[in-house]
Amino acid sequence: MEDITNNIDEFGIKLHISTMPTNGEKRTRVLFKDGTSYIRTEMNNDSEGWQKAHYHRGLLETIIVQKGSIIFAELKDQDIIYYKLKKGDRFTIDKKNPHNIYMMKNAIIHTVKHSEPEIHPKNNSDWWDDTDDCIKLNSINESIDKIMDKLIETNEIEENSARPNIIVIENKTPRFNSIYMHFDNLIWQFPMWIVGLLTIGITTIELNNKIILLGTIPVNISSFLFLAIGIFGAFLSYAMYRFRCNQIMEKIKEKNRHVSPQSLIQIFLHVLVLISLLIFIFNFLIIEINKKCFLIVIISIIILIIIDIIFSIFLEKNIQKMSNCDKDNKDTIGS
Repeated sequence: MEDITNNIDEFGIKLHISTMPTNGEKRTRVLFKDGTSYIRTEMNNDSEGWQKAHYHRGLLETIIVQKGSIIFAELKDQDIIYYKLKKGDRFTIDKKNPHNIYMMKNAIIHTVKHSEPEIHPKNNSDWWDDTDDCIKLNSINESIDKIMDKLIETNEIEENSARPNIIVIENKTPRFNSIYMHFDNLIWQFPMWIVGLLTIGITTIELNNKIILLGTIPVNISSFLFLAIGIFGAFLSYAMYRFRCNQIMEKIKEKNRHVSPQSLIQIFLHVLVLISLLIFIFNFLIIEINKKCFLIVIISIIILIIIDIIFSIFLEKNIQKMSNCDKDNKDTIGS
């Protein structure tokens, strides 16, 4: 391969290296006679700051972040929107879109300006700053710390079908997708079921006392109603467990917590089932069958409590295991 670097003038190529007075960045530019260009912009450890707001009438501007991070600012409905882009992110700025970039310390970006430029008569390039939007973007006076609180981080940059061949910045991926939220809504309906079961239980006790006082029905009907409540509560508990398992599989990004609101609801549901079954055992076996089998009933109650505790721990451990496995799989895929 023949080295023709010394003949770049013949090809209409210019090499230009400069520093920007506004933020101290160093720019290495390769300029082509058709108005397109490549620019490497880098910061040192001692400086950071905004560039100058501008837009391009004909050029598209593609930026790749090689090192560190930058803040991209643009206007939407006259509000300044800030995006944070980090190492590996890339995006393309559309034509006639005023924007500004804050270069963080030690950041390095590559910029490619391509398409058909509309040359400015004064600076001989497709670089314009003659709009109110540019003035507004050049007048940003908020501290970088306050701006950081408003940032929209970009985890993924996708192509916008509405503008062919233009890659635009998309908002960060939500913590939870729609399927996750569907199961979450189902789970948060369980407290209403729990309250309903408690209301039925309390009403049953009051109704049963009135019936006993009237002497119309000799059998304690609350025993069987509490048995029904316990069985129905057990089915609800299992349904909630299945919902939580499916929800774990749809989790996108969430800290792994040992105790969550969902687990507390599940435990409370177990307690309701346990209390209902204990009332059934006490009422039916002692009052209705044999008042002398107290010791057997106490042993049965203790065994039931132990089984419920073991079962609750098993369910929570299983959900934690599923959560950890799901997290490991996603970390492996993302690495």
